Amino acid sequence: MGLDKNFATKIRKEMRKYKTINLIFAPCCYNGMPPVWALIGLIMGKTLILTLLIVLIAVLLLGIRVFFIKGGKFPSTHIDANKALRDKDIHCSAHEDTLARRKHGI
Repeated sequence: MGLDKNFATKIRKEMRKYKTINLIFAPCCYNGMPPVWALIGLIMGKTLILTLLIVLIAVLLLGIRVFFIKGGKFPSTHIDANKALRDKDIHCSAHEDTLARRKHGI
């Protein structure tokens, strides 16, 4: 393989930290150096764990009202649920279309 010795040493030290990953991804080594797929698996494992953690935090933050308040629900995002827009007589496009059809007798 065309990798320098410093890189291989760093990877071996990194893989020693994660013994279970080492057993799964690198059961054997080629000239004392782990196979490339073992290195890819190690990097992908860290990325996957970080990604899952970020998604979990996002879902919890978006669902605070639903998960932690009794009887909680997501707020309505429909335009007719907004009091300020109703006061200005602004409705959703489907409602506006229905009113226009009634007005013009279509």
